[in-house]
Amino acid sequence: YLNSATRMKYPVKFDEKERKVYLSGEAYFQVERDESRPFLVHTSRGCVKVLGTEFNLQSYEDETIVQTTLVSGAVHIEAVKNGDIVSTIKLKPSERAVYDISSGSVSIATVNTDYDTAWKEGRLMFKDMPIPQVLKKLSYFYNVRFDVKDAVINTYRFTGTFENKQLSQILDYLKISSQIDYTIKRMTSDD
Repeated sequence: YLNSATRMKYPVKFDEKERKVYLSGEAYFQVERDESRPFLVHTSRGCVKVLGTEFNLQSYEDETIVQTTLVSGAVHIEAVKNGDIVSTIKLKPSERAVYDISSGSVSIATVNTDYDTAWKEGRLMFKDMPIPQVLKKLSYFYNVRFDVKDAVINTYRFTGTFENKQLSQILDYLKISSQIDYTIKRMTSDD
């Protein structure tokens, strides 16, 4: 499954030794087990190697973090900075690895995978999430851009689950729960 603003490159036919794809954005993978031909997902910031598993990988080019959330199976992650491998990690099910590109650090946490994979079923789930992350998820999901005028908004946190809601409905919930006001500017010309 590919999330919005995502590009994936893959060959017409995988070769005999490995199954290799290239990703920019966010994708959820269900990979058939084949120990003789590992599945490799390359991004500009690293590589995820799997033999058979389900996982979510988020690696947008304009982001400073890369997130890998393992649903089942096992994955090996190579975090890369300036062409060099800075960390190698093996995840267990229900773990999320967050690679901070600017610092070169990787953190691993046990998580409820539903929050990272709900997008593939058209749902958005937030649990005590900082508003900047909420807005980032909304921007990818609805293909919009947010311009925060008051920095205090960035200190707020939000919890909620939305399924098949229009963006304006979600923004109304944010407005009610956090005293956030918003305006939607429509495009005036075709780009």
